[in-house]
Amino acid sequence: MDYALTTVYNDLILRIKSNAQYFTDLGLEAPKNFHWFNGTYDQSDRPAIHLEFGQIDLEAAKGFTRKGLLPVTVHIVDNLHVEGREGDAQHDDFKEKLNYPFRVNALLEYWDGGSCFGPLALTGFEPDHNQDNLMVHKFTYQTKVTIKEDPDLDVNLLALENNGQNLLAVDP
Repeated sequence: MDYALTTVYNDLILRIKSNAQYFTDLGLEAPKNFHWFNGTYDQSDRPAIHLEFGQIDLEAAKGFTRKGLLPVTVHIVDNLHVEGREGDAQHDDFKEKLNYPFRVNALLEYWDGGSCFGPLALTGFEPDHNQDNLMVHKFTYQTKVTIKEDPDLDVNLLALENNGQNLLAVDP
């Protein structure tokens, strides 16, 4: 059983990878690398996608399920090897780099992931100008998630306690 974050993470990557022609048909490179965002952008091949998840505020639902809203930020990272000044020979290439993140957004916005999460609703967009030689755009979405309890997990065993200490804890 995959948990909600694993499912959302894998499905977002699959959505982009399985639509590579959406980029390549226009002569663009499809995203090459996909990462869990850890506060930095590594030196991997670009363009790259970094996924970041926010806090999920949950409510009890039927049975052993919970529902909530999951904020998802998609960081689209590319090298900035072109000049953005009008009149420069690479100005058209720069404008294409500005359009690139919106192509990624077009694949994701309103897409219904299916199994445990609903359509992605765009809630914000931020270009990040503080990255040396990188062009970074952050698209933030919100999606409804359903989290079901793991049927293989025996919650009765996990709840066994004696004077505040877990009876199942292993001594080091």
